[in-house]
Amino acid sequence: MIFLSALLDVCELNHAKDIEKQLNEQFLKDTDVEAHIKLITRKSMSGSMVTRYSLVFTKPEEDDKREGKK
Repeated sequence: MIFLSALLDVCELNHAKDIEKQLNEQFLKDTDVEAHIKLITRKSMSGSMVTRYSLVFTKPEEDDKREGKK
């Protein structure tokens, strides 16, 4: 499995979901690449929680495809 992660400059889950949906429906529909949302939560030194989202793109490698056919 090959994957790539891209940090989104959005802090709202609904906006991140819209981006994920548009990518999968409009740009990735004819490929074997899929986009998924990943939640990233970090605690700052002051104790507050910071939540960000990233998109993770996944694509099966040729070996993964052959194993799936067995």
